[in-house]
Amino acid sequence: MTLILDNGTRHLEELIELVGDCRVIALADWSDVDIEPGELLVLSGGHSASVVSHHEHYQRELSLISSHNGPILGICLGFELIATAFGSKLRKIESRHGLVELSAVNASAVLEGLASSQVYEAHRWSFEAVGASLMALAQSPDGIEMVRHISKPIVGVQFHPEVYENDNAGKVLYRRLLTLIGPPQG
Repeated sequence: MTLILDNGTRHLEELIELVGDCRVIALADWSDVDIEPGELLVLSGGHSASVVSHHEHYQRELSLISSHNGPILGICLGFELIATAFGSKLRKIESRHGLVELSAVNASAVLEGLASSQVYEAHRWSFEAVGASLMALAQSPDGIEMVRHISKPIVGVQFHPEVYENDNAGKVLYRRLLTLIGPPQG
């Protein structure tokens, strides 16, 4: 089973469609939810409060990222939470909305064979420095767009794989990232 932790994304319906069989819980309500040890957690995007100036607001989620014994995939704000939990530094950039082309970094094969590596992004933050326990997999002109934890089944993407504007590569990349972190257990 997959659990979506909804951080207030504007794309919840699209995310549910992408993920398939799942449970959804809003950030404000999830402290009472039982999270299975091997359950895949999908941390959604959000638009109300940045991680940089709202650590206290996200403290439970940051702790969960560090302690969960199962796969985690973070999208946009979820990506920024993963980055923060593992020591990366974020910087504010001009707001970005629309398609962007990805390029592989660190000899990552995640983009190999794609007809297009365009994805949809909508964000205001970028990496200033990647934490030591994370490895960048892809970037755009705006900065790092995809990371993987070096020893845990955790990946994060700055872009929105659930938004399929102009038949972009988001859905294919979501499936590829799931193979990197393994299937949900339980």
